[in-house]
Amino acid sequence: MQDEEIAESAALRLHNFYTGSERVFQLIAAEVNGFTPQSFDWHKRLLTQMALDVEGVRPAVISEATCSDLEELLKFRHIVRNIYGYELNVERISELVDLAIQLLPRFKKEIESFCSFLMKIHNSA
Repeated sequence: MQDEEIAESAALRLHNFYTGSERVFQLIAAEVNGFTPQSFDWHKRLLTQMALDVEGVRPAVISEATCSDLEELLKFRHIVRNIYGYELNVERISELVDLAIQLLPRFKKEIESFCSFLMKIHNSA
């Protein structure tokens, strides 16, 4: 029973980690890009958009590696939202926790770098 509770707690934390990163991306898309994807697959499109250099607008917000890792968390978040406690794979959750632990410092560094870019633009205006 305790393993199931730990797995469910970890699953929710992984869900929240991705959801938080997606909120950051939504703000960037709306404020810097001027639009957010609206299609049925907007979550995936938003993530992919953040790994692209938009010429004349902004550099890539995240690296391809970060995008790929976050895509794994996006897929998992979909599972959590749709089947939640049912059929959660403890081994997969453990793998994703390890991934998130490695991903977080890189994600923070890339977001901080993007914020520095925004500050340079703001200070030169």
